[in-house]
Amino acid sequence: MINTLSKKQKRYLYIGVIVVLLGAVFGLTYIMVAQEESLSDEEIENERMEAFLNRPEPIQPISSENGSLFNLLEKNPEYSLFVSALEHADMNLLKYPGSYTIFVPTNTAFEELPANMSVESLMQAENKGKLIDLLSYHIVLQKISSEDIQSTSTIEPLLRGEIISVSSNEQIILNGSSRISEERPVEVLNGKMYSIDSVLIPDSME
Repeated sequence: MINTLSKKQKRYLYIGVIVVLLGAVFGLTYIMVAQEESLSDEEIENERMEAFLNRPEPIQPISSENGSLFNLLEKNPEYSLFVSALEHADMNLLKYPGSYTIFVPTNTAFEELPANMSVESLMQAENKGKLIDLLSYHIVLQKISSEDIQSTSTIEPLLRGEIISVSSNEQIILNGSSRISEERPVEVLNGKMYSIDSVLIPDSME
């Protein structure tokens, strides 16, 4: 049929097809933007957090011979409550290749939490979201040296919308009261670990 049309008619036909296609593209883009704008900031951040935590993992975790942050914690009984919390929250990222910094409260620090925020309470099924938030507040998605910590006033953790404040004099203090126990972190293949003497509580949980 197109072969029987004049050149002018063909030109108008092609222009019409292009206009229809452009209209479809713009319409789809508008719908996608409208859907995203209909979500609150909190819902968007929750979706991003869920996507990160549920992202496909490498087939193999880092072997215990090479050492991961999880291996390091698992071998030290002083951090057994933090390890147990990670397992209950199904947070396996510290077993796999990556670039992390973790601030790990000792068992004594966890035992000093109020009853409504105890590890036992947070490990209950209905509090899994709170447990994930608390643990995410202790994890940073990059390796941070002690020099970097001393030269900054805030650190952005995995838990979006929150910050960790930093002050230093003779010791590095996080959030005004949590002291880093050692000047230098323990470093393994996928990151650095700092031991702290009290649990960091995000503003959203206070």
